[in-house]
Amino acid sequence: MPLSIVAQNYNPGNMGGYNPYGEMTPGRDTTSKKGKKQNIAHQHYTWQWAHDGVYKKIVDEDTLFSGAHVANPMFRYSPSNTYLGQLGSPYQSNIFILRDWSEPTYYHNLYKNIFFKPKDALLYNTTTPYTTLSYASAGSRGRNETSLNLTHVQNITPFWNAGFRYNLNRADGRFLYSKNKVYDFSFFTNVEKERFAFEMFINQNNSHLNENGGIVDRQIIKDTTEKTDNLLVNMEDGTSNNLRNFNFYTNLQYQFGRHAFTKVKDTVEQIVPKKSPALDSLIALRDTLALTADSVSQIMDDLVAQIDTMRVMVAEMGMDTMQVVRYDTTWSYLSKFVVHLKVEDNYRDFNEKSVTRDFFENSYINSAKNRDRFHDKICNVGAKIVFNEIPKHPYLPGIYAGADMDMRYNRQRLTMDTSLQNTQDTASVFHTREYSSLYVSGGIFNIDTNAKLNYDAKVRICLAGEHVGNFKVGGYIRQMLTPKAYVRADAHYRLEDVNPYWKYYAGNHDFWFDKNMSEEKELKIEAKYVNERLRTEVGAAYTNNDGYVWMDSTFNIRQERKPISTYTAWVKQHFRVWKFHFVEQVYVQKSSNEDVLSLPLVSVYSSNYIELTTRNKAMTVNLGVDVSYDTKFYADNYRPSTMTFYNQRFDKQGNVIEGTAFIDLRIARCNIFLKYEHFDYYLRKGGGNYFSAYNYPTNPPLFRFGLRWSFFD
Repeated sequence: MPLSIVAQNYNPGNMGGYNPYGEMTPGRDTTSKKGKKQNIAHQHYTWQWAHDGVYKKIVDEDTLFSGAHVANPMFRYSPSNTYLGQLGSPYQSNIFILRDWSEPTYYHNLYKNIFFKPKDALLYNTTTPYTTLSYASAGSRGRNETSLNLTHVQNITPFWNAGFRYNLNRADGRFLYSKNKVYDFSFFTNVEKERFAFEMFINQNNSHLNENGGIVDRQIIKDTTEKTDNLLVNMEDGTSNNLRNFNFYTNLQYQFGRHAFTKVKDTVEQIVPKKSPALDSLIALRDTLALTADSVSQIMDDLVAQIDTMRVMVAEMGMDTMQVVRYDTTWSYLSKFVVHLKVEDNYRDFNEKSVTRDFFENSYINSAKNRDRFHDKICNVGAKIVFNEIPKHPYLPGIYAGADMDMRYNRQRLTMDTSLQNTQDTASVFHTREYSSLYVSGGIFNIDTNAKLNYDAKVRICLAGEHVGNFKVGGYIRQMLTPKAYVRADAHYRLEDVNPYWKYYAGNHDFWFDKNMSEEKELKIEAKYVNERLRTEVGAAYTNNDGYVWMDSTFNIRQERKPISTYTAWVKQHFRVWKFHFVEQVYVQKSSNEDVLSLPLVSVYSSNYIELTTRNKAMTVNLGVDVSYDTKFYADNYRPSTMTFYNQRFDKQGNVIEGTAFIDLRIARCNIFLKYEHFDYYLRKGGGNYFSAYNYPTNPPLFRFGLRWSFFD
């Protein structure tokens, strides 16, 4: 596996394993219908193409056993979040540096780690079919929360991989009218052969979220242990937000220049058994039978057993030193040409079968029922030329430059003229805006693992169109201190027009348009030290946002004219004492304007468990407790009609310890977890004195179980 990762799993396609002398032997075509299927060892590696095809970035799958019981995707990304209290609901991280508002369609930022998009997909290369099944369930019938993920990938040929993914997050809701369902289905494929590389991704995300407006009386939650079924909510049944997102992405690459392998080292010494003429003849006979015979499987099995016996005899006679030349095929060509295409189609509607008049202050269009609709399409097409790194010169960088075009189509209501509601001319009610922008981009990078200093810097500037003058510049630099420790610094600056959502919106209960907003300017600087051997990470970050956009407590969109700065420091440490493990995360952050941006000063996540294994290590059990804590802060509330988190200054959340007891089991290739969430409920006055968003309490205690099973054939 280390060789396959470094060398991108290069294999001419018709080669098998290594013989006892360290020489590659011919292999059988496993796609052939003839002959007995070989028992091939499973190997696979995963990666992504950085910057739409510039270079390969090895990305490991999230298959760690430690923390397997953390099933909610947003908590795997951020230890502290403001959300609606249940699986699959919109959320935002309470750790400011972990908030990412880069999605062009605003609503998708609230599903950042729940929706599945092209940039989240991994590319695979596998020796055998590979399937993973994840399932988790909690609660009784009518109060159930379920998550399901099924992924299957396999190589159709040694150069062509294809797969699909289905993911579901569904919750019945512990409170009235809070049922939701988020699911996606994806198909993806990639081909790499000599000069040519191709990938394609197509999927659709869907979200159906029932809206209840939160709890009517927060004090009941704080002071009693009233059943959730008996608690009144702010909105009537039949109100929902529905999102649909379709994605298509493709990337095509063609390499130029002379095909040449580069030596990693001139020679290395490899210990192999001394050669034996008898052994040579047996190996040759075995290979001949393997390539031509269909009915001699038993003979082959006996022959292999004899070869293994003779191999031991030869090894006892002595060993030889053999000179072996190793090659690094990370970059086999001097340069390449890359083109990409992204297409995204988004739809949202806010549907009210019956308008809740005492919850919404205004109903501008219809006070009986309503359906607000929003539709946009996004297309980005681009091309670039890349000059690859040269492996034998590890400190020489790669360089790339290119151009791309952004095209966007928006269709939404932009008028409040109710006299037009019954007209057949829908163009009088729903308006369409179309615009495009031309960008140029370029960068420099060095990601060679043989170099101690790695870096990646990029700039993108809009030269013409709707966003002319907008630009982004940023990158990172990483210095290896030891093979297992490094320091890394990241810096990014952007000047961009604010999201179109903040400029134009007209709905039954909210409207804003023609907002005279200036560009948003953001500077982000981050530095951290990572020691993989000690399992330590220490970091600090600074952000400065000029033109920060937010929604105030009266549901008006505002842009802060004075810059807002945030200061963040964090420590992540995994301690081990005998069989006891202590996995700690602590974030400390401060906002320069708490009236606009309120954040918890301290956020803590602590996972503590004892690890027990059987003598043969066939089973591992982690038994422990997770604890999370936030200091008090003004957590945002949630506006269903616009799917927006907005400021509130009525009451602070936090200063409550939340605990979960869990058991994680690993049996062969199957991870199983059992956990009891929020057992701290019974330790607090009233039991339920903990909210996430202002009017949205978290679930009462809940038993959850789940598994993740991998199949390699």
